[in-house]
Amino acid sequence: MSRSNGMKPNEISKEIKRQIGQQANARYLRALPLFRVDKELPKSFHGLLRDIDRAERSQKERRSKTM
Repeated sequence: MSRSNGMKPNEISKEIKRQIGQQANARYLRALPLFRVDKELPKSFHGLLRDIDRAERSQKERRSKTM
C-alpha cells in the first residue's frame, strides 16, 4: 500500500487496522509458533561479545595513535 495509490496517511492507518482485525489474519497469527525471550545469553554469546569489545577497543586505540 503505497502513497502512489492516492491514500492519505490517516486512510492508510485505518486500512491497516481493518486488515489486522480480519478473521483470516487472526487465524494466521494464532497459528504462528510462540517465541519466548531467554533472560540469559548463551555462554557462546558472552565470548563473541567479549571478542567484539576487544576488537572495538583495539580499533579505537589505533585511531587515537594516528591522530
